[in-house]
Amino acid sequence: MTALPEAVSPHPSSSPLEAFSGAIARTKTGPLYSAGLAIVAFAMVLLPLLYLALIAFTAWAVLWHLKNNTWIFDGPSGRGGFSQFLMYLGAAVAGGMAEAAQETNAQRVNVLIGQEFHATALM
Repeated sequence: MTALPEAVSPHPSSSPLEAFSGAIARTKTGPLYSAGLAIVAFAMVLLPLLYLALIAFTAWAVLWHLKNNTWIFDGPSGRGGFSQFLMYLGAAVAGGMAEAAQETNAQRVNVLIGQEFHATALM
């Protein structure tokens, strides 16, 4: 049988920076890289605004439907009255669910952007 290798004892006074010697040259970036970086930064700012605009538009569309599409109740109201009621409120329920999903996505985006901002601020 072979003997197990001995464990390497760490030196408490050594620093990882001691492994590097000399200067590290900074890499130059081109103008296209800088332009792409600016576009991505602009998109990251614009994305939460687009989400908020989509949420506001969905809320406005649901309220507009509830206010203006009362014609669904015109006409015969026998056994079809319940289906008319479902058609009227179905769009509002679907719009409310879509708005809740959009708000959740907007919160996720804000959290992600906050985490990215926090990570870049630490660098």
